[in-house]
Order: sequence, then C-alpha cells, then structure tokens
Amino acid sequence: MSLIIPPLRGVVGRPVTHWPDLSRGDCVQIHQGPRTVASGTVDMVALDGSVLWLIRDRGLGRTLLLRADGFSVYRRPRAKTSQ
Repeated sequence: MSLIIPPLRGVVGRPVTHWPDLSRGDCVQIHQGPRTVASGTVDMVALDGSVLWLIRDRGLGRTLLLRADGFSVYRRPRAKTSQ
C-alpha cells in the first residue's frame, strides 16, 4: 500500500520545522520533497519529534511518519469561527 494519496489541493500553511511544536488536532499537509503526499490531523507527536501519527483525511486511516524519511510538515490554517 502506497502512502501517496490525493491530498487536499491548494491548501498549504506554515512550515513546521520543529515537530514537537505540533499539537494533537492540528490540521497539516505532509510533503516529501516537492510533492504533497498526505493531509490530515495530527494524532500524536513523539517528545523528541522523531515520529508523527497522522489521521489522514477522507477516512484513509492512520499513518506513522518518520522525520528521518525526509517528510516536511505544513500546518494548515484553522477555520475561523464566528461568535
């Protein structure tokens, strides 16, 4: 099974260079080189930032990502809520 899935297109946020800065529930896009390979919601990040569990969009399950594999994470902007 390939990790590469059709991500949400055109939605790129801020790059997150220090993975421990991510929080459970953050919406992110995952890039490997110039390609967007997945998008979803952060489920868990290791304290040392070496791994990230992603609940993928569109019901595609949960994926473990290793920072050492060259993935880059971009935090998508949160939807604005009206009060």
